[in-house]
Amino acid sequence: MNSIKHIRTRLYNPKCNGKAEAVVKKIKRFLNKFEVQSIEYANQQLKKFQKQYNNTPHSSLKYLTLNQVYSDKRKNGVICVVT
Repeated sequence: MNSIKHIRTRLYNPKCNGKAEAVVKKIKRFLNKFEVQSIEYANQQLKKFQKQYNNTPHSSLKYLTLNQVYSDKRKNGVICVVT
């Protein structure tokens, strides 16, 4: 398997669909910088993108990174992690 996880957005919710479309556009823009030679190579590049994206400050998050927001929510009990 390709370890692909489907994440569904709420039906008829333009806000959720817009967020998903924005992320897809960013991923495509990132991958267009490389000549994708294989699925393994593409996955390596996507891991780099994920690390970069999660550690980039976002204006919608008051210039915090996604990792900072996730960590704060986890500390406050808003997110529970099952291992």
